[in-house]
Amino acid sequence: MDMAATVKYLPSHEAPSIHTLRVQNPGFAPHPVFWTSKDLSIAKCNFKETKDNVGNQVSLGAHNDLRTVLAKNLATHIASTEFEFIKAFKSVDAAHQLVREGSPLVGVKGGSPAFYFARRHIHQTETRLYLINKDVPGDRVPLIGYYLYNVDMLRRKRLKPRPGPNGHYNEPVQRKSDIRLRRMTPNDWRQDPYMVCLLISMGHLQWALTTGDSSLAHLLVTNLTDTTHAYIYKANIPPALFKCLDDPTRSMGDFDFPTIHYTKVSFEPYETFSDRILHHLVGAEFLSDFGSGAAGAA
Repeated sequence: MDMAATVKYLPSHEAPSIHTLRVQNPGFAPHPVFWTSKDLSIAKCNFKETKDNVGNQVSLGAHNDLRTVLAKNLATHIASTEFEFIKAFKSVDAAHQLVREGSPLVGVKGGSPAFYFARRHIHQTETRLYLINKDVPGDRVPLIGYYLYNVDMLRRKRLKPRPGPNGHYNEPVQRKSDIRLRRMTPNDWRQDPYMVCLLISMGHLQWALTTGDSSLAHLLVTNLTDTTHAYIYKANIPPALFKCLDDPTRSMGDFDFPTIHYTKVSFEPYETFSDRILHHLVGAEFLSDFGSGAAGAA
């Protein structure tokens, strides 16, 4: 079915607000965990895959045996059924690829960014954040993040029905939950609408701390089901979008929803994985003149 054909808009001369879109399109999900491709169609937000143009010849210094081993660990499975344990180890593996000699990144201590709507805290993400060292030249500096894909687990948890009378299995409600889960599960996890939430949350935090004309959010994503590739997501988010999220009645006529660009990056060769993802995430302009000193934690 063509989602665009089912989406309702105001006349072209009247720019809608988020509020009017929700009124005209019942079911337009306010909670990002439940966003669907139809919700993105309503917002006129699209994904676009871009080719990996960073070759294996890039180098930020001598290869490191430990970093190579941890790159392989980031790609492969961990013999554990406890997801929190797996997530913690993957976060450490990713950190060793990003915070290293020759990298301008520093890890951000503390919590991950949150998604806000109408100035209310709606959802706390699980994104690990990194900043580019303030001594690196440039005024359009992206905020960097890492996320281990697990929103599918989060959806199942949130849709799990409560037990029926006397603690019995609630089959009727479970069937309804299963139908709802299938509707919101994307055909391609790489274009999961939840990725938009992660990037907006990062951009919103950056906007709150700076006064730039846009917020650049760059996100490294891995998935336990994909042991061959990692993915880099990028979005250039205008401040007007954050203003509309803060005030849902505000017109969206002064900006276009950003396109979400993503790139598939091979884990192998593991020896150069760190070099390649840093070029994608940080950009050559922030790497070329950076010293070889190791970065620390902020």
